[in-house]
Amino acid sequence: MGTPGSWHNDGSHEYTNAFDGSTETSFDHNTPSDGWTGLDLGQPQKITEIVYSPRNHDNYIKKGDRYELFISDRAGWSSMGIQIASSDSLRYENIPTEGLYYLKNHSRGTQERPFIMEEGKAVFQ
Repeated sequence: MGTPGSWHNDGSHEYTNAFDGSTETSFDHNTPSDGWTGLDLGQPQKITEIVYSPRNHDNYIKKGDRYELFISDRAGWSSMGIQIASSDSLRYENIPTEGLYYLKNHSRGTQERPFIMEEGKAVFQ
């Protein structure tokens, strides 16, 4: 149940997406504060866990996917190596601390953006 209406009113981000089990879909109402979604469980239930996945268009590290990290400095782009993800994160060691980075997923996806690192966190440009 929820508030019908989605961004661009094209039906692609309706409230039903919030509970469809896919991280590739999302709910994005066509107003900034009126949209909501919820579940009718039919009878009282004890909720023991809630899993929340922010809207991401399925653009995150996936176990089993093949990734390559690049860094750009004054010499140009250099590969820092290829890894197969064994979890939802990658670990690269001995990487220069300054530069422009780019992580390429060789298994899937097309949404890629360069980023810099600030205080140990990726900041997308």
